Amino acid sequence: MTSKSTNAFGDLLAPANPPDKSEASQAHAGETGRGLEPEAHSTGILPSQELEHLIRVSKDIAALEPNQDDQIQPASLDLRLGSFAYRVRASFLPGRNSTVQEKLEQFAMHKMDIANGGVLERGCVYIVPLMESVALRKRMWAMGNPKSSTGRLDVFTRLISVG
Repeated sequence: MTSKSTNAFGDLLAPANPPDKSEASQAHAGETGRGLEPEAHSTGILPSQELEHLIRVSKDIAALEPNQDDQIQPASLDLRLGSFAYRVRASFLPGRNSTVQEKLEQFAMHKMDIANGGVLERGCVYIVPLMESVALRKRMWAMGNPKSSTGRLDVFTRLISVG
């Protein structure tokens, strides 16, 4: 099985091709810990039970520190900022011929420790790695949206993924 790795994501979508009925009948009843595999879905957003399975059982969703129960929402996972931020000259996308790390080496002005909080300057661009990472299975993809409080603070966010 091939997998795609990213270092940030939001809602996860289920695989487009469901397993055959015999595999689906062996799936658990929708709660983590009651079976080995999550329920089969052909399309749609994964419910919290399946996100929990990806975190706790299959480890397709990993984190630098253990995930907190309140991060798991009915159909999404709240992501956490890492312990440092890079202030960069301009926003960028890595492109096909470079990595995020290479772009950071090119554009970073300085690295700030934000483990105990921090103040970000208005009008400046920052890259903040997330604590969560994901190894997506074939035919799965992820999407990230900022929380509504981000919009109320008039903060523009963009998700940069690797892989």
